[in-house]
Amino acid sequence: MGRALFVLVLAAGLLAAGCTQGPPAYPPGYEAKDYCRKDSDCVRQNKCCDCGLGEYVNTYHLNASECNGPRCLCPIALSKGVCRENACTAVPAQPSPG
Repeated sequence: MGRALFVLVLAAGLLAAGCTQGPPAYPPGYEAKDYCRKDSDCVRQNKCCDCGLGEYVNTYHLNASECNGPRCLCPIALSKGVCRENACTAVPAQPSPG
């Protein structure tokens, strides 16, 4: 009985410790939402809900949201994210040949 109680208390302690951790640990520099080192670090924030070229953030700050409500009433431009001076930047993209 004592051993089972010990295991139960240990499991509860580990679970509580896991639930009380702070914010995620980002690699150095990536705490900033738009920080990047290479183009592949940059991803579009809301692929179907943002207008124009959109907002690009680093992969650690991606908040992929579903577009369940009404769609944009503005044009969504074809774009890609590039890393310029360690900041994700949206630039127009060329449509792929179909």
